[in-house]
Amino acid sequence: MNPKILVVDDEPDVCETIKHYFDKRGYEIITAGKAQEAIYKLITEKPALVLLDIRMADIDGIECLRIMKKFNKDVAVIMVTANDDIEIAKTAMAAGAKDYITKPIGFTALETAITTYLFLDNNTKG
Repeated sequence: MNPKILVVDDEPDVCETIKHYFDKRGYEIITAGKAQEAIYKLITEKPALVLLDIRMADIDGIECLRIMKKFNKDVAVIMVTANDDIEIAKTAMAAGAKDYITKPIGFTALETAITTYLFLDNNTKG
C-alpha cells in the first residue's frame, strides 16, 4: 500500500502541484483547501503524513495542527509556509509539527523530509 499524504493549502494550485509531483512517485495524495475539510479527511482518510499550510482563510494552520493532534497525536505534520519567521517555526514545532518548510517549495527537500518522517514513524511503530 502506498503512503497516504494529506496536503492542506487554501491555494488550489499549490495542492495540485504537490499532488502531481508525488502521485508520480507512488504516493496517494489527498487534498484539502480549508482546515475544517482537512480535519475531516484526517479522521476519515487516516493519512500517514500531513503537509499543512500555516496561513489559511478559515483557521490558522497552527491552530489546525493543534486540533489535528487531538484526533491523531501520532500523525507526522510538516508545516509549509511563505513566512520564514523563526518564532512561528518554534510555535509550530511546540504544537507538534515535525518540520517547517518555506515556500517556494523545493521538492527534493520536501521529498527527503516526507521520506524521513514516514520511515521514522514506520520504524517506531513496529
